[in-house]
Formats: sequence, structure tokens, C-alpha cells
Amino acid sequence: MADAPELFDLYDAEGRPLGRTKPREDVHRDGDWHRSANIWIFTGDRSLLFQRRAADKDTWPGRLDASIGGHYRAGEGLTGVVREADEELGIAIVVDELIPLGVRTIVSMEPGIVDRELQDIYI
Repeated sequence: MADAPELFDLYDAEGRPLGRTKPREDVHRDGDWHRSANIWIFTGDRSLLFQRRAADKDTWPGRLDASIGGHYRAGEGLTGVVREADEELGIAIVVDELIPLGVRTIVSMEPGIVDRELQDIYI
């Protein structure tokens, strides 16, 4: 039995929800606007923690990235940020300790992929 597709909520370029969802693969193929979150972690000595993306990722494989980064699943809010921290680094994030820096709008094009993201940035 195949896994259910990961669904993303769709947005317009200004971040207004469109009230529709779509599978991740289709969103990246079609260039739909969707949300993600990045958390930048600074260590005790003020160094910035990066991670290397997996070689099999559909976007930016093998490249350095934010300490934690990932998409919100359909219907998720800050619980998505907590989930991503656990999935990527195995750490428990305390939402009240996150400092929001704003939203980064990014368009990334690779062969067969148009990734249009509204990224919530936290430290």
C-alpha cells in the first residue's frame, strides 16, 4: 500500500490562503505558492548551525541549509515547526522561545521544479 501524499495548503503570492490543498510533488511541479518554516540555531559560542540536505531531496540536494527547515503540512501552524525540529534534529522546540524574524519570499527553479515558498523565519 502506497503512503498518502504529503498535502500542502496553497496561497497567493501575498500569503493569502486559497482554501485548497495539493500534493507536494504537484506543488513543486506546478509552482504553487506554499508555506514553509526555517529555524536558525545559534550555538553557545555564537556560531550558526547549518545542516546538509539529503542527497535524495527534490530541491537543493546535498547543499547546506538552515538549521531546521521544512514545509507545513495542510492545516498545520506552529505545530509544523515543532514537528520539523523533531524530524530533522531530534530536538524539542519550545514555541515560546522562537523569535520570529519575518517572512522570506523565494522562488527556486530547478529542472522539473518551480518552488515558490513563503518561508517563516525564526531564531
